[in-house]
Amino acid sequence: TKKEVYDLIKFIQDNKFFDLNPTYGAPEGERSYPTTLSIKMHGKDKEVVYRSNPSFESAPEAFRKIEGYLLKLRK
Repeated sequence: TKKEVYDLIKFIQDNKFFDLNPTYGAPEGERSYPTTLSIKMHGKDKEVVYRSNPSFESAPEAFRKIEGYLLKLRK
């Protein structure tokens, strides 16, 4: 619905997705489990990759929130 799209856009903006760094977690080449969020809206295009590995930093809160929101929409 239009409201769901509006709510999603607002959630992405409120969590400052476009201010995130391009990568988090393990460096490229290290063993990891990558998750990629790609978002295009309002003429902006951004991709953020989190490479999960317990030896490196956790995903930033904004990344986790947006990922969870998107996964919830799939249900």
